[in-house]
Amino acid sequence: MYIFTSFCLWLALYAPMPLLWQPLLALLDYAPRWLVLLLLPLCLLGSKPSKSFVLFIVLTTLVNFWLLFDISLALASKSPATSDTRTYKIATFNVASGRVDAAAIFDWYNSEHLDALLLQESPPAALKQELPANLTLDCHGNLCLLTQHSFKAVRQLDRRALQGWGHYAAHYLLLLDEVEVNLVNLHLNTPRHGFELLHAPLSNYSAITRAYKNQVFESMVASELISVDQGLSMIGGDFNLTQKSRIYQQYWSEWSNAFNKVGFGIGYTKNSRLMGSRIDHILTGSKIQPLHAEVYSAMGSDHKPLVLEFAFQ
Repeated sequence: MYIFTSFCLWLALYAPMPLLWQPLLALLDYAPRWLVLLLLPLCLLGSKPSKSFVLFIVLTTLVNFWLLFDISLALASKSPATSDTRTYKIATFNVASGRVDAAAIFDWYNSEHLDALLLQESPPAALKQELPANLTLDCHGNLCLLTQHSFKAVRQLDRRALQGWGHYAAHYLLLLDEVEVNLVNLHLNTPRHGFELLHAPLSNYSAITRAYKNQVFESMVASELISVDQGLSMIGGDFNLTQKSRIYQQYWSEWSNAFNKVGFGIGYTKNSRLMGSRIDHILTGSKIQPLHAEVYSAMGSDHKPLVLEFAFQ
């Protein structure tokens, strides 16, 4: 049963599927995949298993960890070649519509010596009211950039084309010690409304289909804002996608994922009662050298901030 279930899950996640089924399969990105491991003890109960069967179970379990779990086994990158090489820190944080106190955000920003913070679901009015004199805040809807450095807003993308509201991407040119870096703050459409499908499959199928198509459209457009070939470029935010998802693989896999490259462990950035997932990412271009990535405590949000320390290649 364990092997059969694992095989079916592998097929569902990775085998080519008709477009009709892909919105349904997208929900597997948020399913507690550790549930498949609960079947593992059942395989070992009853009669004494043979050595070959135990070996097969072990191999299947290793494949499950590799294919189903978003785990990074990378270690922190080596320090820049010279001691005088400047390093920088950038973070992304979905503050869950103001659940995190504005003063706490600024205190954390200063204590971590950040150079830029990308905020999603932020409350602009509350942030501006508490804004320290040494920092600048730029907001487009609920997408905000907080930094002490000079920058220029290039372009923003909103959801009017999708008959929705709010912005899902904001492109900046951030000046770090006279080096201009392309930086995108991203918050893709959430699929959570699609979970209504579990309660009423027939009547709510359109909800998950619409959410999936919106994620595809937003990824397609936002991925064209800057190119990975530009080198000095980064994209950070709440993707609402794990790295295993089909949409991520199609539109974002060319980029280097900072946590995968220099993070360690599970690195879940979104927690719920039964599961966690890494849906907040920082992606880097070829001229950015990631040094260390870490997930911090949520500070009251249902997301956790992700911090990347980096240098220029």
